[in-house]
Amino acid sequence: EEVSALSEKQTVFKGEDEKPENPSYINLQTQITSTQMDIETTRKECNLLKVKYEEYQKRVENTPQVEQEYLVLQRDYSNAQAKYQETMNRLLAAREATGLEESRKAERFTLIDPPVVPEKPDRPNRLAILLIGMVLAIGCGIGFGSLSEYMDESVYRADELAAISGLPVLAVIPYLETEEDRKKMMQKKWVWIVSTAGLVIIGVAAVHFLYRPLDIVWIQIIQRFSIGF
Repeated sequence: EEVSALSEKQTVFKGEDEKPENPSYINLQTQITSTQMDIETTRKECNLLKVKYEEYQKRVENTPQVEQEYLVLQRDYSNAQAKYQETMNRLLAAREATGLEESRKAERFTLIDPPVVPEKPDRPNRLAILLIGMVLAIGCGIGFGSLSEYMDESVYRADELAAISGLPVLAVIPYLETEEDRKKMMQKKWVWIVSTAGLVIIGVAAVHFLYRPLDIVWIQIIQRFSIGF
């Protein structure tokens, strides 16, 4: 409307004065040009605003879909973060367990059940050693006795004397024991008693230290007798 009014005024002024040097004409022409430029600028701004409006309209229309995708991404991120935290916790726990195991290597362990002492040793076979020793001792005793008797050239009976001399024995005078002889016989008896007692003690000690402790042997004997009765 403003442009139309200015055009009408321009026509009137043209009729009055056709010279372009007319100030009123120049002023109107300038106003028309300026107004046309403003219109063009305003039209461009309207087009830009229309484009922006359409863009914002599309954004508004796509907002639910974008929000849903954002929620999915946020959920995946939360799951990944939870798995990462769980993995880190397991790694820390494993490192702590490894450190505890390494620090406890030099510690003393507490046994739930005390160690059981075996009733008899696995090796060597002490019973066989004792039996072999007894057999060797008896054999050596018999051997030394036989050897000493074989080498003894003393005469103990009348027939032995007759056989050696070739003459008959007319009489045999018995040996009369004196007090000194009886003391010697008593000493020999005590020697035999002490020797026998010593052998018994040595045998018991050998059984205790070489075969099996005497307390275990005693318990086994009692158990066998209790089972038998």
